[in-house]
Amino acid sequence: MKYAIFPKEIIVKNPMLGVVMPSQEQFDTKEIRYLSEEEINRFKIAASATWGNGKPIYPLGYAMILTLNTGVRVGEALAWRWSDYDEASGIIHTNGTLVRVRDRTEDERRWKQQFQTTKTKNGKRSIPVNAAAKAALNELKKTRYFGEDSPILAQVDGTFNTIDNFTRTFEAILKRANIRPCGIHTLRHTFATQLIAKNTDVKIVSSLLGHASVEITYNIYVHALEETTKKAVATLCDI
Repeated sequence: MKYAIFPKEIIVKNPMLGVVMPSQEQFDTKEIRYLSEEEINRFKIAASATWGNGKPIYPLGYAMILTLNTGVRVGEALAWRWSDYDEASGIIHTNGTLVRVRDRTEDERRWKQQFQTTKTKNGKRSIPVNAAAKAALNELKKTRYFGEDSPILAQVDGTFNTIDNFTRTFEAILKRANIRPCGIHTLRHTFATQLIAKNTDVKIVSSLLGHASVEITYNIYVHALEETTKKAVATLCDI
């Protein structure tokens, strides 16, 4: 609508300004899909598979393991640069996201990728790097390091990778690991549910995921939280 106002000058005011967004409570929470412990093992084996000469079958395979162990959104992972990774402190900083937008400079039917800085304090965050994530970063650096300002998940020429490449690789790994098809967000959901299963405070989980509020985390992972609560109560049977 903004584009229709300027520069196209098709309309004089934005009708969306009068729209009131519905509250989240009006919608039922969908059951999320996450990988089981056994599926996680199969996924990691498939993601790190190599050819006979030792080269990785999937150039973005270790990117999947990195995403699985950090819980970031795909756009956030693709936007990472090596300068965002503080190896000494074991922290990786999320400062932006890679989004796909229409290329209005040429043909409006075409799309291009664009880096956007994080607009909220929740989106900009520092994520601790565990041993698996660190190992994945080390593997990626062997073939995808083009300087501190280059993307961590770069293409072979050092440019930002694409969401389509990431998704295709994810789907190929699922097939190799004999895991039923699911969305790329499954990696993020798996990270969150694993933390919840290990009794991590939901506030910490919410902070790591970059949610705007703890309520959002509760609503998305209500089933995982209920299961953890059941296990906790079961330990009280001898009181």
